[in-house]
Amino acid sequence: MSRGAITEAVRVLSKELFGYKIGVRELRLIPYIFQCLLDNINIGCEKVNDEERGIIIKWQDEGRLFTPTSNLRVTSDFYDIMSKILKIGYCSDNVIL
Repeated sequence: MSRGAITEAVRVLSKELFGYKIGVRELRLIPYIFQCLLDNINIGCEKVNDEERGIIIKWQDEGRLFTPTSNLRVTSDFYDIMSKILKIGYCSDNVIL
């Protein structure tokens, strides 16, 4: 498996969980957001590009992510979605499904 690639499993799961098929930029942004949460740090403006900022704004508008540059918070549902996407998109070779 190619880590961080849009596979058929990622397409199907993202359609089920997000309601749409995510793109590669969105898939690759999830680990960074997840790590920020684990490390209890905010999203670094200098670490994301304009396209990624647009994705973050979309997630804010959808009510999934809050105050990304000061006191980052996400909903429990979004945390679970990110975890499932990470498992399939990055760890499926290492996790017994």
